Amino acid sequence: PKFSSEPFIQTQLLSVSVKLLPLLSKSVEVDSLSLERPNVNLIRNAQGVWNFASLGQTAPASSSSSSSQQGFSLGELAINDGQVAITDLKDKRPKTVYDHIDIKLSDFAPTTPFNIEASVHLPGSGNQEVGLKGKGGPLSHESPAATPFKGSLDLKNVEIAGLQKFLQSPALVKTDGIISGHTDIANESGKMSASGQMTVDKPKLHGIEVGYPINADYNVSEDLTNDQLRIDKGAIKLGQTPISVTGTVNHKPTPAQLDVVLKADNVAIAEIARL
Repeated sequence: PKFSSEPFIQTQLLSVSVKLLPLLSKSVEVDSLSLERPNVNLIRNAQGVWNFASLGQTAPASSSSSSSQQGFSLGELAINDGQVAITDLKDKRPKTVYDHIDIKLSDFAPTTPFNIEASVHLPGSGNQEVGLKGKGGPLSHESPAATPFKGSLDLKNVEIAGLQKFLQSPALVKTDGIISGHTDIANESGKMSASGQMTVDKPKLHGIEVGYPINADYNVSEDLTNDQLRIDKGAIKLGQTPISVTGTVNHKPTPAQLDVVLKADNVAIAEIARL
């Protein structure tokens, strides 16, 4: 209640299965927990504390109980077609709402790694899907962004216009096209790395058709604490035109500060003028 008058989670349907015998030893072991069309309200207060920071943490034993602490484990958590709202009062960011999210979490315990599968089905023509799969944890309650994770991100025929509406990203305004690609992701102690390939078909920039696909082969890393992106490899092909980008982007200040090297060989002057 100290975070908001809105519920942390409300759902149209909740299905739960709990193991009976562990309850005798004050341990809650959930076989499965399924939420249909839930609304999840995530809030970070001005002090930087999230409203879910205490979830799954062990509570100190009271004087009337045994010296053992309560344990919590979760066999499987499924969120089907969920809506997640995020409010960040520390960074003074407006409330952002993400919809049509599916999440499957398995083998969860506060002090051990867990498996996660998440996907977003974007509205529009065709089967547009953004999928995340991997292993994460243990969960960092003080700084969720520092939670270890290793997995992959896949985009299948995703329209940029629909992705922009979902992410509410001003960087994608007036941009369109169809993105497909695979990225390997790793996060450790607030240092995130990503390497993979991505293709944009039928790209449009500022409403103008580019006229050829854009391919990217990249290896980047992000310092989440200092908001600094390092590009170790950025091989981009604009149709048949190769361009190489390396360097750093510091997006903590506004506008962002760039220190990059751009290389291009044998590029037609007419093509440069068009770009």
